[in-house]
Amino acid sequence: TAPGAHSTNVFSGLTYRATVIYKPAAYITIQSGIDINSETGDGERVKEGKQKITDYALFFTSEITPIKRINIRPGIRIIKNSVYDAPPFIPSINTKCILSKNIDLRLAYARGFRAPSLRELYFDFRDASHDILGNENLKAEQSNSYTGSITWKLVQTPAINLSAILSGFYNDVDNMISYVQSTTDPRVTTYANIDTYKTKGVAVNNTLTYKSITASLGYSLVSFYNQFTNANKSLPSFTNSSEINSTASYTVKKPGLTLNLYYKYTGKRPYFQEAIQNGQMVIIPVATEGYHWIDFTMNKSCGRYIQVNAGVRNIADITTINDTATGTGIHSSGGARPIGYGRSFFAGLVFNWAK
Repeated sequence: TAPGAHSTNVFSGLTYRATVIYKPAAYITIQSGIDINSETGDGERVKEGKQKITDYALFFTSEITPIKRINIRPGIRIIKNSVYDAPPFIPSINTKCILSKNIDLRLAYARGFRAPSLRELYFDFRDASHDILGNENLKAEQSNSYTGSITWKLVQTPAINLSAILSGFYNDVDNMISYVQSTTDPRVTTYANIDTYKTKGVAVNNTLTYKSITASLGYSLVSFYNQFTNANKSLPSFTNSSEINSTASYTVKKPGLTLNLYYKYTGKRPYFQEAIQNGQMVIIPVATEGYHWIDFTMNKSCGRYIQVNAGVRNIADITTINDTATGTGIHSSGGARPIGYGRSFFAGLVFNWAK
């Protein structure tokens, strides 16, 4: 049941995967299979009654090791969506090159396709502070992504492992689905397609493992594409925002218990917006405020095949952040952008067929 909804508003999903692995040569491994993801929704807040959307995919992946230091993993997916037209082929390739005993280089490319979810299409969420309305006219997202990274193993001993990763990325998305606020009612938000959405950035992440403790700390600088730069060349093509992320994990071996804490700070994000000033349409700089996000999970092994997990998501109970674009001008402190449903609790049971 969706958060905040009545029990009569139910979303359910089914995922099925079957794979076959075979090895025609000593340095080649091929895996093929099918993926089926089906989602249904029904209830008072679901537009037009019961809805259903299904993805069918046939995929092929391969691992090629021409020499010991080089590993290449090409892949291809053939997708059929019950509602949206998908590209005939979705390719990807991942490569790894061992430069030395302690340094690895990785490069990757992937094409992407994502159909809107039923919640984005048909579900209307309403509470005392805001409304989030589905948009049944959404288009599917398509993207191209490029990534690269260098991993350096700084310390490797039986007791301590310390590594650092320097990475970069570039994403180009067509028809990205995002939140859009109503121009007539600041309480109302819906989903809409952004014609062109690009991001690029660099990141550094450090990971330390000491006995039963694993901790990581990372920083990234992300640049977001400014769509108005095509009409006004004096504007910057990208605006920048910083992110800090950290994780900590502690394992108690005897009871098979693992505690995990996740923290992320998303910094202030500047961007540009059209506005009317003195009777004329102008482009002004605006921004969303930074915010903190914290999750906590516990995992408990019960024998060889069963694992129980539970935790809290969004401990800080973040639901909205201030956005100057929703006010009357650049310096307005009013207006809020929804980013989550608030604090939530979960529990789950995982059964592994094999150890």
